[in-house]
Amino acid sequence: MEMEEEKRRSPNYRGEACIPESLFDRVTLALRGDLEHERDRRLQLADTILKHRDEFAFAHLENERALTSLRDELRVARGIVDRSRDEITALQTLVDAHHREHKALCEMLERKGVLHRKKQRTDGTSQADQHKTWDAFASYVAVRSCMRCLGDAIHEMGRCTWVEAYCYPS
Repeated sequence: MEMEEEKRRSPNYRGEACIPESLFDRVTLALRGDLEHERDRRLQLADTILKHRDEFAFAHLENERALTSLRDELRVARGIVDRSRDEITALQTLVDAHHREHKALCEMLERKGVLHRKKQRTDGTSQADQHKTWDAFASYVAVRSCMRCLGDAIHEMGRCTWVEAYCYPS
């Protein structure tokens, strides 16, 4: 109120569009303008921060959900890998047992004189079934087909072992 009365009493007052006469008045007016400009700028920054804070919070929440989902998938995949390793170990044990049994059967058939092992020739003229009788050959085929089935199972699982070399000779 006092300011309004001073403005009315002042001989230099020209309404709203007052042009200051002294340096002090000009500096004061400039500072008021700067203050209003800074206040507007601060309000704009506050609005921008609030706007971006919400966007950041939503993006952060989405990232956390995605990370949780990926961790769950990783846990499931590790469980599958562990179960597959257990299955592979069990199959390998089974294959080894079948190999020992096959070896024992072949040795028994050799001792009985039913199966004659082919002697390796170094001159390259050996033939695969040269000295086998029909009964020995039939038992050999049965054991070999059993080994081939096991080899197929292991081969499908992607595990290369001696069974593959044994069942699929070159």
